[in-house]
Amino acid sequence: MNYLAAAWNKNDLISLRHVTDPAARDELDAMHSEAANLRLNHCDLQAAGDYQCFFDHDYPAGYTPPAGTTEGQAIFLVGPADTPGWYMTVFVGCG
Repeated sequence: MNYLAAAWNKNDLISLRHVTDPAARDELDAMHSEAANLRLNHCDLQAAGDYQCFFDHDYPAGYTPPAGTTEGQAIFLVGPADTPGWYMTVFVGCG
């Protein structure tokens, strides 16, 4: 998921395609207006064998964050890919 954060921060759409499914990628793309400098915080193993991953992010210039907030958080579900590695499968939220 560090790969996903690095690809996001470089706006590298080709690399993002390697670690997201189409639906998750569309949701991720919608985050551009409120998330900059995405950083993996941690991932928690879920009972189903996938992971819930938490990312910290800054707010872009010109964005007014919620009162009292200096840093945002995004949450994604991540599952195993067909080839070695992990894939963002579900966009849980961003704020």
